[in-house]
Amino acid sequence: MTDKKIIIAHHSANQQEVNDILQNLSRAGYSFEQLACDHSDARLYQRIKETNNRILLLISDNFLRCEDCMFELLPTFQDLIRSNRIKAVVANGVYKDEETGIITTK
Repeated sequence: MTDKKIIIAHHSANQQEVNDILQNLSRAGYSFEQLACDHSDARLYQRIKETNNRILLLISDNFLRCEDCMFELLPTFQDLIRSNRIKAVVANGVYKDEETGIITTK
């Protein structure tokens, strides 16, 4: 594939990490579309299946604990591996203490 468009699939809590990736990789001439799993109308796996682009999957604790992110993802992930269209990156989970407003990562 010579297309320089990449889909970044992630949990919405990891938006700052995604912004950092966008800033760094866009200098290399890549363009991006984001698919955040955040209770949208369509599940993440459905939105991934609708594209033919390469996928950068940002996996975090938030992602793994979110039903919208994980629902039916395994068969989709396996199909993407077989077609060499996915790279997975592990990121820290991001959590905000509702009482103090302090953001922590795990």
